[in-house]
Amino acid sequence: MHQMRKPWYLQDGGARLAQDRACIAGAFPGLTYQIDEAAGLVFLDGSITLVAECGVPTPIAVRVVFPVDYP
Repeated sequence: MHQMRKPWYLQDGGARLAQDRACIAGAFPGLTYQIDEAAGLVFLDGSITLVAECGVPTPIAVRVVFPVDYP
């Protein structure tokens, strides 16, 4: 019988996901992790803000979809 492997975000008790979340939260507080358990996908959603040399901030909508075989 073929045994199904857990999605990457559930492996190791979710340690990798917790590590990634902590890293992103510090650098990009406008992004949040979302999990679509039905599809087995994890993605970052939100915005990052770039500040021009003149000081003008520009928010940019971002969505990063992690592949099923991440990392």
